[in-house]
Amino acid sequence: MHGWFLDLIIDGSTPLLAIYVTMATIGMTAYAYDELVLRHREPRADYTVHRVERPTPDILDLTLTPTGETALPVTGGQFVYLRAGGWHEHPFSVAGTQADGSVRLTIRALGRGTRRLYADISEGHAATLKGPYGMFDHTLGGPRQIWIAGGIGIAPFLGWLTHPGAAPPRTDLFYCAPTAEDALFLPELTAAAAHRPELRLHPTFSRSHGRLTAERIQAEAGPITPDTHVFLCGPASMIENLTRALHRQGVPRRHLHAEHFAFR
Repeated sequence: MHGWFLDLIIDGSTPLLAIYVTMATIGMTAYAYDELVLRHREPRADYTVHRVERPTPDILDLTLTPTGETALPVTGGQFVYLRAGGWHEHPFSVAGTQADGSVRLTIRALGRGTRRLYADISEGHAATLKGPYGMFDHTLGGPRQIWIAGGIGIAPFLGWLTHPGAAPPRTDLFYCAPTAEDALFLPELTAAAAHRPELRLHPTFSRSHGRLTAERIQAEAGPITPDTHVFLCGPASMIENLTRALHRQGVPRRHLHAEHFAFR
């Protein structure tokens, strides 16, 4: 409505006004369908918050257990929408699953919604999960893989390591954080690597080691061959820079897989 009444260019051109109104109508119709119809048809299940941990002032680690007989068919690397009171839903990567259908979510409080969730949620809290969604799936790659996680981007990799034998025969995991104190999940990853000969862990601390580069990846993980698949999850700038650099090192674009997230 603002553009229709106040934009002088649109107001002075009938064809532009028609295009504008058509686009606005399509957009509002799609939003109404999502809120009024699709929201009630998508797979969802009721859960209870079983465990709440706040290891830092901005990291929330949740485990939710299904309250009924139905649990979502979630696997690591996917994401779900969490609703914990009210109507607002927020997408989070799955950081692990258990045989009883429990789902683990690791969340960084970055915006108003996640900060409120960090402050308010507690054990016994009723919640609803919707999904799962996403195609960040390491089984799409070959036997030689490199996993690169930045900060809370470690979540899908934690989910992959939930299942025994989930890692490919040769996997190098680079876990990037500013300092060792910021690498909250390093003990968990170290324990997993100790029981998985196929997994090699490479902690990378930017304040002491510098930012991760394609050259350092090759120095620690070995030569990057054309059949190598690389999976990245973390800050957008890290993904963009490493994707370009690894492609220059010979990794085909179809072998570069990234999980993008920007919701707050």
